[in-house]
Amino acid sequence: MRALPVLRKVVASKGSLWFDVQEELLNEVKKMIPKGIHVLLMGDRFYCTKALVEWSQKTGGTTGFA
Repeated sequence: MRALPVLRKVVASKGSLWFDVQEELLNEVKKMIPKGIHVLLMGDRFYCTKALVEWSQKTGGTTGFA
């Protein structure tokens, strides 16, 4: 399994990004993924929020945070 960055946005912050920033990027990437492809969204605890997990579940993906 390999991770390939497909979209990037630099945001000045003093901590984790708010979900609205993540959601904007995730929705753009979602448009690039062909229908029928299962996505595993992975990251560390720094990025894990309830809203992010709910977004992933709502859109049919799977999450994994460590």
